[in-house]
Amino acid sequence: MMTGAIRRACVAGLVAVPLILFGRGADAQTADCGTAGSAYGSAVCQSALLQAQNRDMKQAYADLFGSLSAAGRTILNASQHGWLLYARGVCDPDGNADTPSYDAEGVSCLVDLLRERVGRLRELQPVNGYRVVPLDVFRVQLNPETDIPPRVGSVAYSVELLDADDALADGFNRFVRAGYSGGNWSLDSVLSDFDGGQEIKVSGHVVEVTSRRVTSQMDFYGYFGGAHGSSSISYEHYLVPEQRALAAGDIFTGNNWQGVLAGLVLKALRADPELSDALWEEIDGMEEMVADPTRWRFTSRGIEFQFLPYEVAAYVYGLPAVTVPWQKLAPLLAPGAMDIASAG
Repeated sequence: MMTGAIRRACVAGLVAVPLILFGRGADAQTADCGTAGSAYGSAVCQSALLQAQNRDMKQAYADLFGSLSAAGRTILNASQHGWLLYARGVCDPDGNADTPSYDAEGVSCLVDLLRERVGRLRELQPVNGYRVVPLDVFRVQLNPETDIPPRVGSVAYSVELLDADDALADGFNRFVRAGYSGGNWSLDSVLSDFDGGQEIKVSGHVVEVTSRRVTSQMDFYGYFGGAHGSSSISYEHYLVPEQRALAAGDIFTGNNWQGVLAGLVLKALRADPELSDALWEEIDGMEEMVADPTRWRFTSRGIEFQFLPYEVAAYVYGLPAVTVPWQKLAPLLAPGAMDIASAG
């Protein structure tokens, strides 16, 4: 049974979508050229490429819908309704979802959005036997302070819940709805930086589920003006028995472990052939950065440490990441650390 908290999260911030483009259940996801009756439906029906993508989306949606529980289907249906309203508005020059008008650039925008959505629906595959369902919220808003394109700001917020009726899924889903660790990725937190003049995309993917830990990869993109946008990759680790976020002390212990770990990571950065000649001469805050669990990805080889643009090298080097092997980390590991980190 879907709880009130899930239901409220599903509809938070969403405007009701006119059902003229929707059927019910597994058909509630695509434009119907026979009854579309809108600029969005017309744009889809007049473009062979959009029609092909529309068919792909119908199939991807039906495949996912058919694999979910009744509660999962309700969440997916609400998410897809929100996405359609978002697509209709964000591709209109004035951000108008009610009566949009698409020029050639708008049609190109729809092409990109449908391609992205098909990919998103197809990637939602079970993780270690757990089905996942997207919890999506969108915003589209005209920036009233400029006449220079792009005039439409947007937020696309998409995270993943586990579609299962057990204690692990229930605890993890509450963790997600609370905004992950410290509420850092709550919808309110994301929207606090949005006033209509930005493009913000947040995507949380469940990448690992074990009896000890559920890990989500958080991908962020934001354009706030200037020459380019900003991106980040981070990780949210939920500890199943403890029903809380992973803390640094769950993995590392000992006197000055932060300093020793910083030295190991810096050595790995300098040994990376793509980064060795590009690193800043002085890197500030290394101990604090490597001690942050949201920068850790656990692998069979060791721990991968993730950095943001400009932190260790110039923007052109993107999002640097290096792995320190387990054998080098062993002297720093806390009791039970490998049990948490293991993929088994």
